Amino acid sequence: YVAGLVGGHFQRVHCTANYRQGSSVIDAQHVLYEDCSFSRTSGTAPMAGVDIEPNGASQSFVNLTFRRCRSYDNGGGGFLLELYHLTAQSQPLSVQFEDCSVKNVGLESRWHGNAVPGNGLVVSSSSTNQSKTTASGSIRWRGGSITDTAWEGIHIARPDPGARITIENLELARNAVHMRSSGGCMHNESAIIGCAGRLRGSNRGSTSKGTPNPIF
Repeated sequence: YVAGLVGGHFQRVHCTANYRQGSSVIDAQHVLYEDCSFSRTSGTAPMAGVDIEPNGASQSFVNLTFRRCRSYDNGGGGFLLELYHLTAQSQPLSVQFEDCSVKNVGLESRWHGNAVPGNGLVVSSSSTNQSKTTASGSIRWRGGSITDTAWEGIHIARPDPGARITIENLELARNAVHMRSSGGCMHNESAIIGCAGRLRGSNRGSTSKGTPNPIF
């Protein structure tokens, strides 16, 4: 559980067989996770490898970096950014994923539904207050792979007009293995700016706002 941390370096930390999350990040500035792993999370929702989720609008994620980190064999997703408490007045985001990998996640999503998302990467700013605008800034994924997920490899939910989201040189393969449609990358709003990578295996296409619209 990381909250209120300014300046930190987690290197070769292995979080395995935890009950709720591998790591919960609530508020972090200038923090680096390097060569860490998050695996076999199982017990209570959301069962993710990493859950980046503030408790209020005053909290922030500035220069938060995951480098060569792995998230695998989790009951829920790989890396979740649940940002619905942030507003346009929050400090701009800067979150980076560099050469990270996600594999075989969402093992319990079939039985728990939306409470346990089975995606490799989730960026969500959904809110019961539909008029609320979200934090600006940037979220970038560069390199690495997302494979063998129960749900879409990437799910972007209501980020517009929030942070700029860029995906570069990412391999997506064999995702959405428990879904009848979609697969590689799904986004239902317009703020995903760049998405360039390699689709292979049994990804079942890409979806934008409910209609087929590949973005690779």
